[in-house]
Amino acid sequence: FIVGPEMEGWLEKYGGAQKGKWQARYFVLKEKMLCFYIKEEDEDPIGCLAIGEVYRVEKVVGSYCGKEHCLAISCINGEPSKAHYIAAETKERITEWHRALLNVMHPMADLKFKYAITEVFVTQGIRVAGDVSLNILSMLSGHASSEKKKLDNKGWYCDVQVPVSLVLNTFITNGWKLEKIFPSTSITAFDHVLCGVVKLIFRWEPKDDRQLAVLKQVPACTSTSQLPLPAENMLLEGSDEELIALMKEFRIPLTLLRKDTVPIDAY
Repeated sequence: FIVGPEMEGWLEKYGGAQKGKWQARYFVLKEKMLCFYIKEEDEDPIGCLAIGEVYRVEKVVGSYCGKEHCLAISCINGEPSKAHYIAAETKERITEWHRALLNVMHPMADLKFKYAITEVFVTQGIRVAGDVSLNILSMLSGHASSEKKKLDNKGWYCDVQVPVSLVLNTFITNGWKLEKIFPSTSITAFDHVLCGVVKLIFRWEPKDDRQLAVLKQVPACTSTSQLPLPAENMLLEGSDEELIALMKEFRIPLTLLRKDTVPIDAY
């Protein structure tokens, strides 16, 4: 999980002076430049890529020249067959670099919308990944101590019991829109146990204060004919009456609660 656009660390780069080989290089992503060094302490890079010249950064499907976790970086003035390839030791690490590069290419402030993914653990715990305000995290964690909170490569995690309805209410009242809700599994942050979760994907669109004020004045929709409720045996675990009432209030289709709803990949 990356907060902010800048990043640095060891990666492997394909090609260069020794064509056809992978070479360990220390990379620094700063001020819209991706530079790489032979040693971490070196002052002068041996090469740089201007992010303004990059038009595509994508994960390589499968492997590339013996490396499984790779990114292909294509530049405007380069040929498609001559992309720059970098590799990391783990899937999580290359994902961090992928997100960091995309954040520099397309700053969040310039986007029309952004996503946040929330995992509500059936046993206990909640995880939030995305550019979410501290106010939302504070509301979800309640009075939990710092020992119960952790930031890992999957996002912000708090080891507390949080109702799905509270998560929905917190995000919606802070300007987010529910895109999808579905059952899944995930790993807890502290004891690393695989558990069932209810996963919620939210989207945020920038609105000024006047637009938000008008939105809050929209009458609640209570017509069940407009918001058909799926059969009881098709509802997700955690779809209690309070959650259903909140979804009606904010005009969210109750069909999102179906177990057979197909999840989307927000990243």
